[in-house]
Amino acid sequence: MSGTFTTVYDLVHGLDENEVLAACAECDPEHAAGYAEMLRELKLVKPKRVTMTVVIRPWVGYPGCYDVSGREMGDDELYGIEFNPWEEWLGSTFTVEGADLTPARILAECLNEITWGGWTQQEATDKLETIVERVNELRDLIDDE
Repeated sequence: MSGTFTTVYDLVHGLDENEVLAACAECDPEHAAGYAEMLRELKLVKPKRVTMTVVIRPWVGYPGCYDVSGREMGDDELYGIEFNPWEEWLGSTFTVEGADLTPARILAECLNEITWGGWTQQEATDKLETIVERVNELRDLIDDE
């Protein structure tokens, strides 16, 4: 590992793949092969600069687990970012609060969060569309009452 890492893109392109995959196996041992494929795909994505910072912090009540959220510049609120496009993830800066994590573990936690939406960008888009459709259906039901 060498250099300074300021964005998720820097981590994806600057870290040893085996080190990252070992950290991913610590986070989610069941899906090691999926992370290897995802990492290869991410290396092909062009980053998009965004104002969102990825925030990684210990998940209260779950030792060894971490919450990965987003924070907009000038805003203290944390936001769910699991459905953000991959180019936005790559263009995001990151910060770790309340923990001392290696760069490989930081990237592993980001990859774990990204996969909540799906193993590909299309899966994440499809999942989000399904959630939005269900929310709209529920709103229609409530409006009808």
